[in-house]
Amino acid sequence: FHHVDAFTGDVLEAVSRFMMHPRSPLRRVWSRTMLVALAFETLVLPFRVAFVGAHSPTPAELALYVLIDVIFVLEVPFNFATGVIDADGEVDLDPAHVARMYTRTWLFMDVLIAFPFDTLQAMNPAVSDAEGFAEAKLIRLLRIVRVSMSSSDHLGDIASGWWLSARSSFRLIVRFAALMLVAAHINACVFWYIGEQDGLCDGSWVSTQFARGEPLCEASRTTQYITALYWSVMTMSTTGYGNISATTGVEQAYCAGTMLFGSLAYFYFVLQVCDMIANNNIASVWRERHLDNVQELLTHYSATRDLRMRINEFYAFRRNAMSDVHGERQLLSSLPQTLMKGVWAHASETLRGALENVSLFTEVAADPVNGEAWLGAI
Repeated sequence: FHHVDAFTGDVLEAVSRFMMHPRSPLRRVWSRTMLVALAFETLVLPFRVAFVGAHSPTPAELALYVLIDVIFVLEVPFNFATGVIDADGEVDLDPAHVARMYTRTWLFMDVLIAFPFDTLQAMNPAVSDAEGFAEAKLIRLLRIVRVSMSSSDHLGDIASGWWLSARSSFRLIVRFAALMLVAAHINACVFWYIGEQDGLCDGSWVSTQFARGEPLCEASRTTQYITALYWSVMTMSTTGYGNISATTGVEQAYCAGTMLFGSLAYFYFVLQVCDMIANNNIASVWRERHLDNVQELLTHYSATRDLRMRINEFYAFRRNAMSDVHGERQLLSSLPQTLMKGVWAHASETLRGALENVSLFTEVAADPVNGEAWLGAI
């Protein structure tokens, strides 16, 4: 029983027939399934806790929630059966090594996240009335932290080609925007939950709001959620129109924290945009940084003006003639041998395909005796 390495195409012998390569088709399908389940829980779970509360779900809703429970529970054995990629790019399919590594890192959190709250509620509806039962479900949101801190979820492997080929700064900003949307949604749910604990129609921020002539506490859930989301986006963006304001100490403290979070997030976003603009031309940035290092070295050794001019002329010539514009040798030298072999194999095939389209090399390749050797040498 074997797998094929996604980097090099090498055949990997598995110690156990139950182990999966981290980039196998089955693992990719499961990663997509987990991503959909996580997105569902991130969006639906805070809304259920804040706006639905202890209300019993319909049979169709309960069946969907149980299915999500099953997916999170199955993630634990799937992780035990998935090989890991070490720092050198090598794939370890030894079940003992994988189990030991998983047990020491994420097993406890995954078991905690996978607790089947909704399945327990389906088996015994009375537990939903227990104090704190609905709020305890929010522990599943730790999965967001798990995904952001661990590379073992293989999210990069399920991304499309255009995403993987995009600039890292662009991908960072897109992820940041998605995170801010999720934060706005969770903030809206938390702010409504705080108002509900303070008394919706009696003393909370909700009691001061009206929607279409009726108190907000008596409006539909959709209207309530949109109002809370409006406050969340307005506060996080530091706009602050003031038409929705806190009335209790807890609400004021939470508003202050939300405004501080929004200010820091906006500052971080500006820094990332500036970094993306500054690094728009990778080759130019690499050359400028290299020249800065050279100038610092010349200053350290108190180089003469004539020497500086000759060195600058050399780099000016090299800038126009150099082929290693991105520092290929330096970049590739930092890769492990397995990955470097894959890069060079792909580059060789690309160059070979380009040469075969040139008439001169086509005639050389047509030589029945030496054509293949000549083309390979070129």
